Amino acid sequence: MIQRNAANQGANIQQQSAGQAATLQANQSLNALNSMGQLATNQANQQANATSAYTNAAQGEQGQILGAIQGPEQLERRYDRLTRIRLTPGFLASQPSNKAR
Repeated sequence: MIQRNAANQGANIQQQSAGQAATLQANQSLNALNSMGQLATNQANQQANATSAYTNAAQGEQGQILGAIQGPEQLERRYDRLTRIRLTPGFLASQPSNKAR
C-alpha cells in the first residue's frame, strides 16, 4: 500500500512537472511570437516614415526646380510685355515729353 501511494504520488508529481514544462514552453513561444510581431510593426512604421520623409524631400526639391524654371519664364514674359508696349505705335507719342521738364 505504501509503495502504491508512493508510486501514485510520483506519477502525480511527474504529470505536474510535464504540465508545467508544457505551459512554460507555450508561454515562451507566445512571447517570442509577440516580440516578432512587435518587431515587424516597428519595421513597417520605420519604412513608412522613411517613405514619407523621402516623398517630402522629393516634393520640396521639385518645388525648388519648378521655382527655378518659372522665375526666368516670368521675367521673360514681363520683358516681352514691356517690349510690346514700347513698340506699340503711338506709345511714345502718348508719353509726356522730357523737353518740358
